[in-house]
Amino acid sequence: MKLIETESKYEYKQLFTAVINTEDLSCEIVGKDSLGQLILNKSFKIADSMDCGSMDEYYVLTDDEYKSYVKLARKNKLIRFCEKRKLLKEKGTVLNGAEPPAPQNTIVSFDVITLRESGMRGATEYEIVSKDGAAVVSHYFYKYRGGDGPERELDDSASVPVDQMLKLLNDCNILSWNNFDGPHPKGVLDGIMFNFNATVNGGHEICARGSQNFPKKYNDFTGALYLILYDKK
Repeated sequence: MKLIETESKYEYKQLFTAVINTEDLSCEIVGKDSLGQLILNKSFKIADSMDCGSMDEYYVLTDDEYKSYVKLARKNKLIRFCEKRKLLKEKGTVLNGAEPPAPQNTIVSFDVITLRESGMRGATEYEIVSKDGAAVVSHYFYKYRGGDGPERELDDSASVPVDQMLKLLNDCNILSWNNFDGPHPKGVLDGIMFNFNATVNGGHEICARGSQNFPKKYNDFTGALYLILYDKK
């Protein structure tokens, strides 16, 4: 991150607000200037008994720094899920120094896959990790014990050959889940919310979420994971 030396307001097109700190009334805004540079505007509110003003600093962001701010804004719920995906694929932005790997018609490899489900009774998470030719499937419960937040506690785990997991991923057409955003159906008072994230094919990301509204073959996928974990014979 490189500071821009300027004594006047720096002109840029705002893309999103990255961080809002309500305690000291500061904000961070990410944008793009006329040269195509990614800009971070740090605005500090100066308040005293006599006046209330502001001070601004401007920085040029690297692609990795920009990507981190997009994810942080999404985490803080300052931008929508689909808008996050759009911003990460913004034309002219090259992440990690190279274009993201193009998705393929089938999944041939994966790194980590997570599926978190939450409802009235709590939250659970499936995690699938590729390790030494095997797919390690783990199931976790989130339990509240006081303090800062829920703790993730392992329920059970099992391993299957990685080829078996790849077949399951492709049979359930997991690639087609990317960008699925299922709103809660009208008239349904209860249900399960899910959040799915996967990194496949050497860096291609798959993200999906919904509330009692799931992509095709979602139940086939979760049912297969359940059998891997609990139908050990």
